[in-house]
Amino acid sequence: MLRKQLVAAIGREVTTTDFTNYQRFHNRKLFKQEYQPRPFCYAIRRPDHYPEGTLSIEAQLDDGALADPIHTTVAWSPAARPMKFSIDASTQVQFGGDRFVHGWVAHQFGGYSGLTLQLVARARQFSSFILLVGSIASADLFVPKYGMIIQNKDDLRVPLILETIPTPKEFQDAIESLSPEQQRFAKGFRAMQLARPRRSSSPRTSCRSSSSTRSTGKLPEPVSAMDTDLFIFPAAQRSDLVRRRR
Repeated sequence: MLRKQLVAAIGREVTTTDFTNYQRFHNRKLFKQEYQPRPFCYAIRRPDHYPEGTLSIEAQLDDGALADPIHTTVAWSPAARPMKFSIDASTQVQFGGDRFVHGWVAHQFGGYSGLTLQLVARARQFSSFILLVGSIASADLFVPKYGMIIQNKDDLRVPLILETIPTPKEFQDAIESLSPEQQRFAKGFRAMQLARPRRSSSPRTSCRSSSSTRSTGKLPEPVSAMDTDLFIFPAAQRSDLVRRRR
């Protein structure tokens, strides 16, 4: 009866898409301007230069609307010290730049989210930048897993696969009846999921080389969004990286 009354009051059954749109409206009233979730869409540029391109994570809702960037809560800070990553067994590259940490709430009804996500990287004409996707292993170490050169009006779209892990309480309830050995293994595996370490020190490519192949419009393999971080290097920094490698 309560469900029928609620549907009658609203005038329709609320879907996941409806609730997502409602949360965007509600967040504008709930948060102050400086804390409101912002669209995940950024211009890639060097200081005092015109943008080389854009990077965004876009969500395609099942209501037929055009894909829009997802809205995330953002924490920003300038680089306190440089980070580094390896491009082969004997070469490391240091880099600086601003640091952004994003948080995003995905709504699901019965395990159905009603949206698909894509990582979208676009380059302007006669411009280029390097996009690295990987994980942060420590405070100053980035471990790339995929690398792409985006240049000259490329439009790269990478489907993102969402994965979730149990909450701490759900995890404890799930392993309560296991043997001590199985509990230790489950706890160790969960620690790996949370810490996201990588054994490999050089990037692996799925369908693009990180140093010599430009994107051609073919759709790359889906990437898991749970264990990835993004780093972007504009064109001038890319030439420096190539010179260091030589």
